[in-house]
Amino acid sequence: MFLSMSGQEFKSVFSLTTRNVSLNRLKHHTYELEKDMLDQLNKFNGSGQIDNAEFVSNLLFDVKSIQGVLSNLVENSVSDVKYQLAEKLQ
Repeated sequence: MFLSMSGQEFKSVFSLTTRNVSLNRLKHHTYELEKDMLDQLNKFNGSGQIDNAEFVSNLLFDVKSIQGVLSNLVENSVSDVKYQLAEKLQ
């Protein structure tokens, strides 16, 4: 498929800004999420809200898997993984 676009159309459709993502900030964010989720999980389990507890437990599993990936990344990595993880956390 070929799309013909003038420079002006391209500028209005695509943003060429640079995005900075700090691995330390992502790691901190995931640990804060984990802490909050564990608190919620304990509340739901304590009040017998099994469906909510299961939902939070699944989310917690996702956060822990993201933490595992983050632990293997280095700050100056040229891959898009940290950007993809930042999107996933939002």
